[in-house]
Amino acid sequence: MTRIVVAGCGGRMGREIVSAATGDPEVRIVGGTVRPGTLAGRDFSAVAGTTVDGARASEELATLLPEADVVVDFTNVEATLANARAAAEARTAVVIGTTGLAAEQVEELRRLAERAPVLY
Repeated sequence: MTRIVVAGCGGRMGREIVSAATGDPEVRIVGGTVRPGTLAGRDFSAVAGTTVDGARASEELATLLPEADVVVDFTNVEATLANARAAAEARTAVVIGTTGLAAEQVEELRRLAERAPVLY
């Protein structure tokens, strides 16, 4: 079973990923991230729009990484790079669907891929 953290779990794509993943018996959503200042007592299910037993929502990706095999990121350029750095530091794979990265940002992802798998 693959344990997934969905970065941006409250966004349109994040919610779609959570919904699709909950229907796959080979995948377990362990958590998701939200923008700083938006959690305010809300649990994962309230943020992601789908009930997922045991999943946690956090404003800090690093708190969720010990439980994850892979991070799925559909956030924004700044958040994506920060998430990729945190995932590489934890040696956790990351799948990135964020668009609009500049050439130097893609090059940074290539460097991070030397420490952990990165699919962009």
